[in-house]
Amino acid sequence: LHAKLAELDRRYEFGYRGLSGGVALLLYDSLQYFSQAYAMQLGEVLSPLPAEPVATETLLKARSAIRSGEFVCILTETGMPNEYLPLLSDGLSVEIGELDSLGRRFPPGPELYARMMEYNTGVIQNCLGQRVTPQGAYPDSGVQVSGETLGGRFILTDHNGREVTEEDLLGSYHLLYFGYTQCPDVCPTSLQVMARALKNLGAEAKRFVPWFITVDPERDTPERLRDYVSYFNKNMVGLTGSSSMLESVMQRYRVRYEKVAGEADDPALYTMDHTASLFLIGPDGRFITKFAHGITPQALSERLRGYR
Repeated sequence: LHAKLAELDRRYEFGYRGLSGGVALLLYDSLQYFSQAYAMQLGEVLSPLPAEPVATETLLKARSAIRSGEFVCILTETGMPNEYLPLLSDGLSVEIGELDSLGRRFPPGPELYARMMEYNTGVIQNCLGQRVTPQGAYPDSGVQVSGETLGGRFILTDHNGREVTEEDLLGSYHLLYFGYTQCPDVCPTSLQVMARALKNLGAEAKRFVPWFITVDPERDTPERLRDYVSYFNKNMVGLTGSSSMLESVMQRYRVRYEKVAGEADDPALYTMDHTASLFLIGPDGRFITKFAHGITPQALSERLRGYR
């Protein structure tokens, strides 16, 4: 754990990796650490913590600053009220990121701090428009090759223990993401982008079913998947299965993955490098396209609106 935390601090200290790429508007005063330690440029903070009401005049001034380009993104907090977002952002081109400064979406334990740091850094990167490929993600352009055919038959188990096959893809659009619950940054960031994009769609979101397919069946039980996906979207389905079946599914979708041993002697402390693209499947069960890691929630929701 100490080695992992040391590596984390070194990476942020020398890289900044998106933390100083623009100015963010904060709904809540929860990012002093990032601003002081990693030179993140913070704009106005609308509410201290504990939360206090924000005057309409203050909100309108902030909206004007967003319109002028002074602020490139709005950062909210998991579990905190977001009633001011429509007034701040409706009709404007601005990214919105949902931080988790208190680690509400992660289970307690020795990995909590590292997972919080990785997750929140990924949210900031996406919100500020930085397009970097984080450690643990295989780069992918997200561009569909002409004539590319992905998918096929499978039998998996969802987070409630129910059998799921390719027949369950029929009738609705599906968003497929391959990852694992102990992923420190890539998966939480990607799932947060997916969840935010679906939220942007409003009533249209019901046309899309999000699936999270594990690349780590050794650790990702149905129970663990159920707890994990519930942090992001109430309709998200977590899927696992036998190692051989999951390997077959990943081959059919051309998902790359690799088990990476940790620095400690404990064989259970490993990570998984994996393709971080998001796959769109049509109501007929056929692959349509894929979106590369780094797409913003706004861009993803705009793309999804085009599919009827």
